[in-house]
Amino acid sequence: MPFCCAAAALNPAAEGILPGVAEMLRINGIATITAEESLMSRFVHDGKRPRSAVLVETREVYFHCSKALRRSDLWNSAKHAPKGSFPHARPDRASSC
Repeated sequence: MPFCCAAAALNPAAEGILPGVAEMLRINGIATITAEESLMSRFVHDGKRPRSAVLVETREVYFHCSKALRRSDLWNSAKHAPKGSFPHARPDRASSC
C-alpha cells in the first residue's frame, strides 16, 4: 500500500488515508528526516531524485476507525476550499502547487 508521510517529530503518529477505504492505517514510532544519498537514489521517480525522506522507526501499526474522517466529507470536491482562498507559507510560490 503506498503511504506518504510528511511528519517529523520526536514521537509521531502518522495516518495513511485512501479514498474509498473505510479504515486508516496508523503508524506510531520515531521519525527522522534524512538526505542520505544511498536512500535518495532508491526513490528516483521520472528522473527526479527526492531532496529528503522521512525514516520511521515503527513501534506500532494498526488500522483505525475513520468515522470522523467519513463525516468530514473530505473527498467531496464540492466542499473543498477554492485554490488561492487560504494563505500560503510562501506567497511568491502560491501558484506553483
